[in-house]
Amino acid sequence: MKAGSTLLSSWSTSFTLPSGTSVAQAWNGEASTSGGVTTVKNAAWNGLLNPSATVTYGFIGSGNAPTGAVAVGCTAS
Repeated sequence: MKAGSTLLSSWSTSFTLPSGTSVAQAWNGEASTSGGVTTVKNAAWNGLLNPSATVTYGFIGSGNAPTGAVAVGCTAS
């Protein structure tokens, strides 16, 4: 996630993984899954982003890997 020209106080991303796949562990963000959509939101300590700042998160998944690109949606406030 990269902040634009304004200060951000929180961020989140969302994406859909193949059926039977889940996020087993995440770092630099808090992951949750509902209805097949996985959402990763900022951790308590990295929600505030200065203009042009970036943040990176990662996760370990279990199950079948996607066979193609996974579209990721981003929101910030």
